[in-house]
Amino acid sequence: MIDVSDDFIQAINADSRNVKSYIEIYFDGDDEEPDVFDDDDIFEIEIIEEMKADEVWNPLGMISSNELVLKLHNEDGQFTSTNEDSPYYEDLQSNVLIKPYIGVVTQEEDGEQEEEIEYVSMGEYRTSEWAVMSTDIIAEIVCYDRLYFIRTDRVDSFRTQFNTDMQALFEMTFESIGLESDEYNIDEELDDISIKIGWIPEEPVIDVLHLLAEASRCYVFVDRDGKFRVRKMGVEGDPVETIGQDNQIIQARVPVQYLDRASKVVTRWNIPRLASPEIVVEDDSIEVPESDSVTVTRKTDEGPVGLFTKIQVSGSEDIEVTVEEITAWEITVEITNNNSESEVVELFAEGRLVKSSAEEVETSDEDLIDRIGLKRLETENKLLQDREFVETYNSDLFNQVSDLQPNVVVDYRGNPAFELGDIITIDDPIEDIEEDMAVYRHILTYDGVLRGEMEGFRVIDEGE
Repeated sequence: MIDVSDDFIQAINADSRNVKSYIEIYFDGDDEEPDVFDDDDIFEIEIIEEMKADEVWNPLGMISSNELVLKLHNEDGQFTSTNEDSPYYEDLQSNVLIKPYIGVVTQEEDGEQEEEIEYVSMGEYRTSEWAVMSTDIIAEIVCYDRLYFIRTDRVDSFRTQFNTDMQALFEMTFESIGLESDEYNIDEELDDISIKIGWIPEEPVIDVLHLLAEASRCYVFVDRDGKFRVRKMGVEGDPVETIGQDNQIIQARVPVQYLDRASKVVTRWNIPRLASPEIVVEDDSIEVPESDSVTVTRKTDEGPVGLFTKIQVSGSEDIEVTVEEITAWEITVEITNNNSESEVVELFAEGRLVKSSAEEVETSDEDLIDRIGLKRLETENKLLQDREFVETYNSDLFNQVSDLQPNVVVDYRGNPAFELGDIITIDDPIEDIEEDMAVYRHILTYDGVLRGEMEGFRVIDEGE
C-alpha cells in the first residue's frame, strides 16, 4: 500500500468524500516541464493494474502490462492530431510520457483554511497513438506501461551460466534489455532457486520473461514507480487494510470455479548435462582484406551451447582470430589478416551442447477426482533442475489449481493507495464473507466520482 497519511485514509473511507485528479503530459520530453490537465480537462480516467491478464489463465507464472485509458475534453480540437491550430499539433505522438494522479480532499476550504488535497501517483504510462477524429468532442488516448512497449524486442542472450540461481538469471535478462539495477526489483527469495546450467533463448522479451516466470512461479509487472517487479507467487505478510460495507465495499463474492481447475498436476523437471564436443559453427567463405580486420558474428547450428571448446580459423600463419563475445547461441570474433593480400578463411567452432533428461513429480487428490473428474495439468520447463524445489513447486501449484474457490472479487468505492500484491481483509457480513485477499488486479475509474474493482487470491491459512 502506498504510504499515505491518516487524514487520507479517513477521507477516502468517508461517507461523503471529494476526490480529485490531474495528469501530467510530457509533450516536450521526459526531462522537461509537463503540461498539467485537471478535472476541468478530464472526462474520465480508467487505470487497469494487473499481475495477470484477465483473459489468460496461467498458474505457472504471469506477465502483464498495465493500461491507462484517458478521456479528455476536446471541444476545441486541441487533442486532434490533424488540427494544425492545436498548440500540441506536432506533439500528439506515440511514446509520450503520461503520469496520472488521483487524490482526495483532506481539508475542505472554509473561511479560515485553504483546501488541502493529498494525491497518489498512479504510475507511468506512454501513449500508443492519438487516434482522435476532428469531430470527436472527447479525445480517448490509450496508454501502456514500459513493459508493453518492449515486449516484442528481442533479448540479447548471454554466456551459459553454471551453478547459478533464478534471481541472477532475471538480473542478467533485465541488464541485457538495457535496464539499470535501480530500474528493477526482484524478490530476494529467488536466489534460493538453484540452476545447475542456465541460459535464455534469443526470443522476444515477453517469451523470455514467461520462461523465467514459469520456472520460478512469479509475476512480472511494472509498479507505480515505473520499476520492473518480479514477485514470487504465494502470499506472505499481514493485511494492510480492512474494508467493509461500512466504508468501501459495494459487493464482494467468492465465486466457485470448475473451469481451469485440476485434480492432478504433473511437473517435468530436467537433469542437465554437457554433451560431447561437436562442430557448432562452420563458415568457409569469410573474406579478410589485406592488412585489415573483420568482425563477424555467427549463430550456432544448434543450441544452447554450454561450453565452447575450440574456436579457430584456417588460413596462413599470418591470420589471427580474437574472440570478442560468446553467448549460448552465437560467437563474435575479430579476424585479422597480416598478409599483403586478401584471403578467404574458414571459421569453425567446437562446443558442448546442453542436453538433459527429464523426470516427473506429480500430485493428485482422489476425492477431487471423484468430484470433478480427472483433470490433468502438465508442465515442463528446462530451468526446473532441482528436485527439492520442484517438489515444493508442484505441491504449491496443485494447491492453487485444485482450490474451487481460489479468488475474491470486490466491487468497491475505490482507494488509489492500494497496490498490486497488497493483502486486504474483506469484511462483508451481508454476503457472509470474511477473507484476506492478495490483490492481482486493480481497476480504478474516475469521472468525477471514483469507483474500483479488485480481484485477488484468497489467502488460505495453514490447516484450512
